[in-house]
Amino acid sequence: LYAFEPDPKWAEMAHRQWMLEAARKIGATHIVMVDADEVLTGNLLPGEAWVGVRDLIANTHGVTLQLPWLALPRTTECYLTSGVWGAGQQVSMAFKDQPEAHWATRNGYDFHHRNPMGLPPGAFRAPLHAAQGGLMHLQFLSERRLRAKQCLYQLTETIRWPGRKTPAELAAMYGRAVHESDPSKHWSAPCPASWWSPYAHLMKHLDLGGKETWQEAECKRLIALYGKERFAGLDLFGVV
Repeated sequence: LYAFEPDPKWAEMAHRQWMLEAARKIGATHIVMVDADEVLTGNLLPGEAWVGVRDLIANTHGVTLQLPWLALPRTTECYLTSGVWGAGQQVSMAFKDQPEAHWATRNGYDFHHRNPMGLPPGAFRAPLHAAQGGLMHLQFLSERRLRAKQCLYQLTETIRWPGRKTPAELAAMYGRAVHESDPSKHWSAPCPASWWSPYAHLMKHLDLGGKETWQEAECKRLIALYGKERFAGLDLFGVV
């Protein structure tokens, strides 16, 4: 399936719900959540491991499958094992569909809700530990893009949900991704070759260069449109 959303306003819950309904229309029994900046470790691909990801998903009944969330700090060669983004992180990845499952805005808030709503709270299954693989989180690979992304999150929250959090609270919330992923501050472990080997033919497309990202351009546009004083107290991470 392919869909294009022309509205420039990012409506995350509506997008998730649309994709859930599209999956149901084609008879999907299990739903997988993988963001654009996440890659399954290659050893979990079908035929690559002692247990493939399809088996992990198929054995998910009444709970949400969680996998280790592996933060790659400015390099594809290792993952963090300490700090808030360390190897103890688990991220929701799949669930067996049921009619109650859905996504919707919460009091008008439309950001960062990955777990499906309507399922029993706290019902998770996390069968793997970090050394066995999981989802590699790529948002930390490019520091320039990371800073721009977290800056844009703050600007967007300030514009769309004024007063929901103070500028200091937003700066602290999004500062965790920038400041707590510094590889010089934390321990790390090497990524096994098996995590990347199935993707070898795609690595030529991985660009971690210093070019301006669309997030940077959008941050600059919003600052120019609303004025910098509108965003006083935020940590803009040197983006603007």
